Amino acid sequence: MNSVSYSKFSYRDSEGIKVKRVSIRFLILFCSLFLITASPVGAETASYTVQPGDTLWDIASRFFHDPWLWPNLWKNNPHITNPHLVFPGCRLRLSIEKEAPKQEFEPSVPPLSISRIETRPAEPPGKPPAETFTYLGMNTLGFISKEKLEERGTIQALPMFKELLSQGDVVYLTNDRELLQQGSTWTICRAPDVVYHPLTRERIGYYYLPLGKLEIIKAGNPATGQIISSHQAISVDDQIMSSEEMPIQIPLKCPSGPIAATIIKSEPLAEKIAQDHIVYLDKGKKDGLKAGVCLEVFKTKEVAGTQQILSLGNILVLQTQEETSAALVIRSKEPFSIGEKVRTENP
Repeated sequence: MNSVSYSKFSYRDSEGIKVKRVSIRFLILFCSLFLITASPVGAETASYTVQPGDTLWDIASRFFHDPWLWPNLWKNNPHITNPHLVFPGCRLRLSIEKEAPKQEFEPSVPPLSISRIETRPAEPPGKPPAETFTYLGMNTLGFISKEKLEERGTIQALPMFKELLSQGDVVYLTNDRELLQQGSTWTICRAPDVVYHPLTRERIGYYYLPLGKLEIIKAGNPATGQIISSHQAISVDDQIMSSEEMPIQIPLKCPSGPIAATIIKSEPLAEKIAQDHIVYLDKGKKDGLKAGVCLEVFKTKEVAGTQQILSLGNILVLQTQEETSAALVIRSKEPFSIGEKVRTENP
C-alpha cells in the first residue's frame, strides 16, 4: 500500500498484531457525536426518580451514555450529600443536551493512526452497593411503646462505692418470677418516660432507651448479673428486657404512598436537632411507614403574602413500631425542633 486513503484498511504492527484503522472522517464524526452526547452544550432541566438499586454511576451511564460523568450528576444535585448513597424516590435533575451545530472539517486533515485503544474498567473500583444503608447504632435505638412493657427484672443494688456502672461490673437484680436463669442475656433499659405529642399534648406512649446488655451469672432472688456491654451509664432502678440483636443493614425502600408525620421526640434531647441525631415520629407501621424510607423535614414560611415550603433536611427511617418510628437525621440544612413536620419528598 503506497498511499493513505480515507477508506478503512488494516496492517500488522511490529508485534505482528493485526490492527484496524478507520477513516478520519468516520473517527471525527464519531468523536463529535460522543462530545454531543457526553458534554452539555445547552442544558435543559429534566428529572428522574431514583429506583431501588440505582447508583449515580448507573444513571449517568443510562442518560449520558458515559458512567464516568457521575461526578457531574452529583454536582448538579446538591441535595445528595453522599454520592454512594442515593435513596429510592429521590428526584434528580438531569442535563438534556441540545443538538450541537454541525461543523465543517477541511478535507486536508491527515488521517489519525490508532495502533492501540485503551479501555476503561466496567465500573470504578470500590463502587458500594446502593440498596442498603448501614447504621452501626441499631442496638442503641430507643423506641416508643403505646403501653408499658412487662418488667423482667430491675437493678436493685450496685457494688460498693459505685454509683454508675459500665462493662464488667456486677449487679444484683430482682427476680420474683425466676425468669432470670443463669447464662441468659438481657438488654438493660432506662425506666420508661411518658411521651406526649408536642402539638396536641395527647399521650403517645412510653419511651424505652437501651443502655447495654448483661448476662446472668447466678440465678436466684436476687439474681446476679454481669454487664457485658454498655453505651450509656447504668444505675439502680434501670430495668431489663428481652435481648434482640437488630440488623445493621437497612434495605432502602420507596414510600408506599404519601406520608405526613410530626417529630415528637429526639435523642439526645435537644432544643435544636441536627445531622446524626435520632428523631421519633408519630407515624408507624399501621400508617404504611417502613424502615428504609427517606423523608423530608420541612416548614411553611410566608413570603410576599403566600405560604412557601422551606426544606430543612432529610431523615431515614431506621425502625418502626405500630404507631411510632425512629429515624436518623442524614442531612440538616439548618437546625430544626421537636414539632416540625416531615413528609415524603416532593416529586
